[in-house]
Amino acid sequence: MSRTQRLLFYNLVCRYGDRHALLDLAVELLLPALFGSHVRRYGPTQYFFADVGHVSTHIRGFAGEQLIIFGRFIKDTVLVRDQVYEPQVGLISDNQSMQSSPSTLFAIDLNNHKLVLAPEVPYAPGADAFATTLERFLNREREGYIRAIKKQEESLAEPRTLAYLYTEFPPAEITVTPLAGSQSVDDFVGQFAKITSLNIKLLDTNAEFAKRDLFREMRAAKDEVRAKTTTLLHESPAGLSQTAVAEEIKASASGGNQKILVRGTDTDGVKLTGDNNNIKLQVEVTDFPDTVPAAAEQMMKVFGDQISKNRLTLDDGTVNQDKIDTAREALRNQ
Repeated sequence: MSRTQRLLFYNLVCRYGDRHALLDLAVELLLPALFGSHVRRYGPTQYFFADVGHVSTHIRGFAGEQLIIFGRFIKDTVLVRDQVYEPQVGLISDNQSMQSSPSTLFAIDLNNHKLVLAPEVPYAPGADAFATTLERFLNREREGYIRAIKKQEESLAEPRTLAYLYTEFPPAEITVTPLAGSQSVDDFVGQFAKITSLNIKLLDTNAEFAKRDLFREMRAAKDEVRAKTTTLLHESPAGLSQTAVAEEIKASASGGNQKILVRGTDTDGVKLTGDNNNIKLQVEVTDFPDTVPAAAEQMMKVFGDQISKNRLTLDDGTVNQDKIDTAREALRNQ
């Protein structure tokens, strides 16, 4: 039976310090982290991936076959209650517990490191929990990978030390940033009567380049001075141009590689603030498939449709086809 489903779109950045990005260690770390039997525990709650698979498919707006990793992200927990209210009695003690396992479908396009999420039920785990969980699993795989290299080099005349290998392969850091929809930006900016500041913070990328020259130059300068963070700030107590602010947000936040923060007031003078979460693109899909593989293909088809309809405008990017092919071959041989 088909159903209506809400889709959310994100940029997924994976960095291992300044040495490696998402695809650099895809076979060694990323695929084992996604397809392995890892569990992240937090008190009575555990997070894990299930029904994980892959497919190579064409997506409108992208050249060549896209390698998609899909599955379910599950939050398995225990819901506890201590009391209930009865109209004739009032509050009474009633200790009960039950297992609850809300899930979110995910699909990752490895070619362009975009992530699509589809929460299947209320209280399903979101993007931040997904990022934390994937990061934890990657770093578990990193630990085993480093120790395996160390063991393989024991017979060498000058084996690399563990300290050196930990430096050569820094811990993984995952960032997921909502992709801004053009209409979402216009609606968001329209809530302000006056915008007093627009803050744009550059985020690390996998292999993308901003379409606007200003952000390319800022990123080059950030790298040149080895800055941890670089921020562009527009401020005016009298108010910024809302039209220009909207265009600036679209140029900076559409690809999910910049973090934005907007401050201002509404028509009553009440202070308003907003960030990437306020401008994220959300799409309702009817006749959504029930099986995970079919759902993943539909999720990516809708993603491509949003680009072709100019509802999403992504930054330019480079694809390391050799590494995609290597990952695809590794998956075929699983």
